[in-house]
Amino acid sequence: MLPDFSHLGIAIFYVVFFGGLPLAAWFGGAPERWGVAAFAGMLIVQGLPYGLLVDPTYNSVDLVVLISDVLAFAAFFAIALNARRVWPLFAASLQLISVLGHFARGVTDIIGFSYSLLNSVPTTLVMLLVLAGAVLHQMRLRRRGEDPDWVPFRQYSEFRELAT
Repeated sequence: MLPDFSHLGIAIFYVVFFGGLPLAAWFGGAPERWGVAAFAGMLIVQGLPYGLLVDPTYNSVDLVVLISDVLAFAAFFAIALNARRVWPLFAASLQLISVLGHFARGVTDIIGFSYSLLNSVPTTLVMLLVLAGAVLHQMRLRRRGEDPDWVPFRQYSEFRELAT
């Protein structure tokens, strides 16, 4: 089942998804490439069941999107813990909002439109954060000549020694 491209928001999302995220993977550093991989994983997790087994639902908790959002939150949280970037912190926070939207749908009687917004808006903003991260990575490379991607493991061991 193909998305309804007659809605401008959906069309823009897919244009940026298939046009912008490959550019972010090409021009971004390792954290940005992992962010693009998280989006590719979301596409696979949502695309396979929707195309073969079930249809999207907004009348109750959509388990396919819930699983996709939980996995994306875990991915962006892991990136945020290890990357020398700020955008993964915001990305993990936005994905957590999306995950909590599923629980809100499960325990309250919010309307389907609100539920769809709680699922789509944070994810769209995360996609824009990944794109912004790639642009900022290129700006830091031009300005400084280097841009470290990850926090060195040595710093984790220093924090462990301080905690004991």
